[in-house]
Amino acid sequence: METALMEKPKTSQRQKTYKAEEVFTSFTKKVMESFAKKLTHSPHFTSHEKDDLVQELGLALWQSMDNFDPGVSHFNCYATAVISRSAKTMLRQRRRLKRSCQRDSQVASSAEQSSTSEPVHPSSLTEQDAARRLQRSPRDPCEAMELCEDIDAVLESLAPRLRHTARALMQHSTSSAAVHLRISRATLHRRIELLREHFAAMSFNEYL
Repeated sequence: METALMEKPKTSQRQKTYKAEEVFTSFTKKVMESFAKKLTHSPHFTSHEKDDLVQELGLALWQSMDNFDPGVSHFNCYATAVISRSAKTMLRQRRRLKRSCQRDSQVASSAEQSSTSEPVHPSSLTEQDAARRLQRSPRDPCEAMELCEDIDAVLESLAPRLRHTARALMQHSTSSAAVHLRISRATLHRRIELLREHFAAMSFNEYL
């Protein structure tokens, strides 16, 4: 692992001022090991992925060194923040991949059942069956909480103007949101399109 981590990718002049041994200290290695272990304890990763996760966290730290300013923060604090943020990003990406696979599976299952089963009157369906047929299966409480965390993370990644717009749309109708934000409807619709593009890029198409 250490040998692989010390293989320097092509970087900017500022990054080259840091040697591998200055970045991958005993402290940062322990932090990477700790966060990788936490990830493998989640249901989205396996224990066999630990070494790969450590490598990915190390690469993220190395690539971030161009942004490190020793005059602003202590290196250990900076490294911990970078590794923590990278681990959370990896977890969100794996969750999105899992949701995407589940949606594909549900669609395939629904299509197969529709082609082989006889028509069923809506009144005879249970709430769970109706939700499944509409691809609106009730969410597990843990999954719902994770989804909220993911959406909050996407909102925080938006530019302030779009973030305010998104939060306004969560509380108001389109016309009311325009009044609340003191912008024209045309401007609001342009922002909504930008929001759609951003959420789609983050694999949140089903919530648009």
